Amino acid sequence: MFKRTVPAWLLILTLVACASLAVAAIIATWHIDTTMRIKRTVSIGVYDVDGTTQLTSINLGDFTWNSGKMFPGGEYVVPTEFYFIKNIDQTDFYVSLTMSDLPDGVAVTLFIKRGDQATFTELSTGLIYEYPLISPINNPDPNVQFAYWYFRVWVNQPDFNDYAPTLTLNAHDSG
Repeated sequence: MFKRTVPAWLLILTLVACASLAVAAIIATWHIDTTMRIKRTVSIGVYDVDGTTQLTSINLGDFTWNSGKMFPGGEYVVPTEFYFIKNIDQTDFYVSLTMSDLPDGVAVTLFIKRGDQATFTELSTGLIYEYPLISPINNPDPNVQFAYWYFRVWVNQPDFNDYAPTLTLNAHDSG
C-alpha cells in the first residue's frame, strides 16, 4: 500500500535536529542604538609639469632685494609649462595656497585655472579659488577634476638669511 523511500534513521535524525532547535529559544533581548557615518575621502594629487611626477619639493634659488621669480621656470616671466593639482578621490573641493616660515617682506601669489577655464585667476596667499575641483565620481569630465597652477615669489627687503618656507596647497569644502 504505502512504501517509505526515506530510511528510518534519516527521518529520526531530522526529527531530533528540529526538536533541539526549538529548545534553543531566545528568552530575552536588549537593543542598543548605534550611529555611524559613511564619509567620502579627500585626496589631492600635486604633480610637476609632466602631469605624472608627484611634486615634493621646489628649489626657489637665490633672490636679491626687489626681485621676483615665477615657478615653474624660475624666471620673472609667465611660465609656458605649469604644475598640476588634481582631485583623485570622492569629494569636490576648493583650492588655496599658503606658505609657512616665509620671512617678512616676501610675497607669494598663486595663479590657477581649472582645466575647463580659459584664464588664470590670481590669488594672494590664503585666498580660495572660486572653481571647485570635481571628484571623478561626481563628474567623469577630466577637465573639471584638475587645475593648472604656477606661483610668483616677490622679495622686497627681508633680512639676509637662508630660508626654507613650506608651500601648502589646501583643500576646502566651500569656496
